[in-house]
Amino acid sequence: MSRFERSKLLVQKYGGSSVATPDHIRNVAERIIACQQEARHMVVAVSAMGKTTDQLIGMAGQVSSRPAGREMDQLLACGETIAVSLLSLALQDRGVPAVSLTASQCGIRTDGSFNKARIANVETGRLVHE
Repeated sequence: MSRFERSKLLVQKYGGSSVATPDHIRNVAERIIACQQEARHMVVAVSAMGKTTDQLIGMAGQVSSRPAGREMDQLLACGETIAVSLLSLALQDRGVPAVSLTASQCGIRTDGSFNKARIANVETGRLVHE
């Protein structure tokens, strides 16, 4: 991607309350569509819907006296996967060729410190391709 093309990249992040319900997700999809005119390429990061993360942590506490580590990371990632998939469906319904990706599918690699990992590397090939 050339320097000029990079300048046409717009990155947006939507937090949990902005995607808390299907109505909110449809509104976010409309906002993304409106912003497409500003950028040649867009990347949108999405958090889990509303209180999903809190609910997942609560359920983990109901089945484990010390929920932690890899399984907690895996559990919490599910909330984000649901939200990004629903947003992609809303965009596709509006004719936008959106693709939902997990952090791993985006090429984000961490140091393996569960529950407090740091990004070690980002391989951008898949993002650029999509």
